[in-house]
Amino acid sequence: MTTWWSGSPGTFDRAGLKWVAAWSPRACQECGALDRFDDSVEPPAVTHFWGSPSDDLRHTLAYGAAADSTSGRWFSMDSFDLDEIEPLGLDWYDSTGTYAGTWGPGSPGSSLVRGGKIRAITVDKTGRVWIGYPGAGVDHFLTRPESGPEYQFRTVTGTASLDVWGLVAHGDSIWVLTDRDLRRINRVSGSLLSTIYPTPAGRPLGPRLIDVAPNGDVFVGSEEGVRWYRGDGTTLDFTTVNSPLASNVVHAVTVDRATGAVWFGTAAGLNRFDPGYRPPAPPPGVVDTLHVYPSPATLTGLGVQLRLQGMSGRYSGGIYDVNGRLLRRFLTTDRGQVFWDGRDQDGLLVKPGVYFVYAEGGGRPARARFVLLQ
Repeated sequence: MTTWWSGSPGTFDRAGLKWVAAWSPRACQECGALDRFDDSVEPPAVTHFWGSPSDDLRHTLAYGAAADSTSGRWFSMDSFDLDEIEPLGLDWYDSTGTYAGTWGPGSPGSSLVRGGKIRAITVDKTGRVWIGYPGAGVDHFLTRPESGPEYQFRTVTGTASLDVWGLVAHGDSIWVLTDRDLRRINRVSGSLLSTIYPTPAGRPLGPRLIDVAPNGDVFVGSEEGVRWYRGDGTTLDFTTVNSPLASNVVHAVTVDRATGAVWFGTAAGLNRFDPGYRPPAPPPGVVDTLHVYPSPATLTGLGVQLRLQGMSGRYSGGIYDVNGRLLRRFLTTDRGQVFWDGRDQDGLLVKPGVYFVYAEGGGRPARARFVLLQ
């Protein structure tokens, strides 16, 4: 089975069965597949959809997926060549896994779905489905399968020009990832809230670029790494410079609801991140192994933000130059962050070079070095 990176989303339904959409490459418009399988049995039980020569293989070009309140499956569709292949819109499979209809251009209910290319889809806790279009904003509707094309689609006011790349329902919020920012929609009123967060500078490049943890923290991927939006209003970026991230090109982000761990699918491998991890305390007298991120760090007009990672959650200490001269004392936050304005104790801006951190955390000494650029 041949796949193309921009498609091939994988998901599972409420019964725990896995669904995989395998796109064909441009050179093979007759290829492609939509499969559902149960890997709890041996051998795995696999159901193939759209496999006969007469089938419309546009049904295999799924980009996003979500389970509704009836245990049905919704797939938002895309195309690898918009000039030649018109995307279908929305495909729906009922609770038995049987294809039950398409809502999109040229199909029943086409006046409801505003475009065939739909990048994002999510279902909130009341069963309402939310969909995001490229350059056309967000619609939502309540699933009533028995009514067919009489679904009541509504467009969220103020989103008509948004280029939507991701949607996630969490509590009373619908998080919307666009090509330039992250916004929230009020699930109850359906109105776009004023809360807007900047996203990583890189372009979005994948079918699942946003997810929300059980505690409300939001994780967003792009071609320049991952941004973590935390509940205290701060953000933290993960890149190959300051973390073990396999590649800055991130195609997928998903949160394991059972453990809270976050998985990042990158162009060079898969990473697992546990936001709640705290290193165990070492035996008394052991010197802490400390790391400083990022290194090299770039000094801007606002200063530089460093992150200390070691055996303790909090550190106090100082930043020194290569001659052992104390430049600035610090006390980290509980997340190990240090903000330094790049000046010494006399207020003079320091020069690029190698610097040292000497600190103490949990009664243990710790030290590390880092490179500062301007």
